[in-house]
Amino acid sequence: MTLNGANHMLTNKNDAFDAANIVVNWDMRYIPKPDKRDLKTDRQVVARLGDSGYTTENRAWRHGMTVDESEVLGGNDFGPSPYQILCTSLSVCTVMTLQMYARRKKWPLLEVQCYVNYSKEYFEDCQSWESDDAKLDTFDRTIELEGELDQVQKNRLMEIADKCPVHRTLSSEIRILTSLRESINS
Repeated sequence: MTLNGANHMLTNKNDAFDAANIVVNWDMRYIPKPDKRDLKTDRQVVARLGDSGYTTENRAWRHGMTVDESEVLGGNDFGPSPYQILCTSLSVCTVMTLQMYARRKKWPLLEVQCYVNYSKEYFEDCQSWESDDAKLDTFDRTIELEGELDQVQKNRLMEIADKCPVHRTLSSEIRILTSLRESINS
């Protein structure tokens, strides 16, 4: 495979990224699956970051992913950001839930696309706009449905979108329990 216009040192970041993806995808058949001994269940994930930068190795059971921050925030932009991963979770869960429902009902839903944008918005009626408590986390979700669906089916699918498990998790009160695990190297 060639990268037209790329020099041998791959000094262009986009060329280097494309070359790395080619090598990784080719080499995946020869690299053993990530060691999951640290993970207790298929619902657990682990992230690892060294003492510089933000490029983070992430593992979810047998699947690996690179997560990073944008260059504007001091990262290398080698992978999606944490908030992009969160938006991805909502988007993916939404399309899976809608397709699962439509298939069960035998509705002609050919394809679903879900766009999610995350932002922090100030409460419109808040007097203390300078406070961090004055901001509301907002997920703006837009859904496109392809198929010969009538308006009743479309309306029902929009109701079902709000019932996808990730939507329900993000809409509920949550608890995050944090503990310290001693490192083997400590």
